[in-house]
Amino acid sequence: MVLLLYVWPLSPWHVAKVCCAGGAVLANITCIALVIKRQRMLDRAAEDSALWQVSRRITLTAVAGVPLALVAAALGFWLASNRIV
Repeated sequence: MVLLLYVWPLSPWHVAKVCCAGGAVLANITCIALVIKRQRMLDRAAEDSALWQVSRRITLTAVAGVPLALVAAALGFWLASNRIV
C-alpha cells in the first residue's frame, strides 16, 4: 500500500490491479482457513460428505483466486513497463 503513494494520483488501471490483488489475497486467506477446518474435521472423523463439501470450497477459492492473481500480475508488469518506457 505504501508503494501506491509513488503513483499518486492513481489511474483506473492501478485501482483495478489493487482490487484484483486484494481479491487474490482474500481467496488465499479463505483457502488457508478452509484447509485448517478440513484438517480439524479429519481429526474428528467427520463424514465424507462434509469433507467433500469443504474440499469443493477449497477448489473454488483456487478457481477464484488464480485468475485474479494473474490479472493483477499482468497489470503490474504492464504498468511497470509503461513507467520505464
